[in-house]
Amino acid sequence: MLKKHLAVFLSFAAISSLSVTRAVEANTHAPGMLGVALHEVFADEVGRFQLPGEYGALVEAVQPGSPAEAAGIQVDDVIVGFNSTKVESARALRRLVQESPAGRTVELRLIRGGAPALVRVTLGEGRETVLAPAASAPRAPRVLGVGVEPISLQLTDLFGLDDGVGLFVAQVQKGSAADRAGIQARDLLIAVGDQAVTTGEGLSEILNGLPGSEAVFTLIRNGVRENVTVRF
Repeated sequence: MLKKHLAVFLSFAAISSLSVTRAVEANTHAPGMLGVALHEVFADEVGRFQLPGEYGALVEAVQPGSPAEAAGIQVDDVIVGFNSTKVESARALRRLVQESPAGRTVELRLIRGGAPALVRVTLGEGRETVLAPAASAPRAPRVLGVGVEPISLQLTDLFGLDDGVGLFVAQVQKGSAADRAGIQARDLLIAVGDQAVTTGEGLSEILNGLPGSEAVFTLIRNGVRENVTVRF
């Protein structure tokens, strides 16, 4: 009787193991592929491509004979949606594509020439290429859009600033990053993050050395210190 029960148990275990194996096999798939070279969208490209924001995946090249070419995807298209998912970056799009099985048809939302477009693509099999920022064109210098002057010793003493720290905003260019952030003429720019502002050249070096697409300015307006976030 014991041998009979043991045989039944082993048979049941073997069947269960086979079911699990088949279930795992059923859930595996070759990663999908569009056939494009992509890179990230930088802040200075939002205006150039007339994008709704600093997100998406910019198409830098389309592989001949690829699913992307068959669907009509073009160089300089910016892919901003994958089915119902917003595409935050080129790397995010690569993950979404690879997590979809080859052979599946998906909808991509694009910005092309400033206008939205929708294409349907049947994914191929393989892996995408995401170009690192260092491999793409150099980032354009960040322009704040202000005219500045050194502040007087009287203002330095009045606000308790270290010698040489601070710049007086003489003018603000309309539509510039400074204008969009609300920086005004007669503001005193004191610091960017934890770095003191001393000269116009030094301010440019600070801005161009910062990671990301925004900077937090400390300024003095009407005698009151406040922080302003500038997005480039």
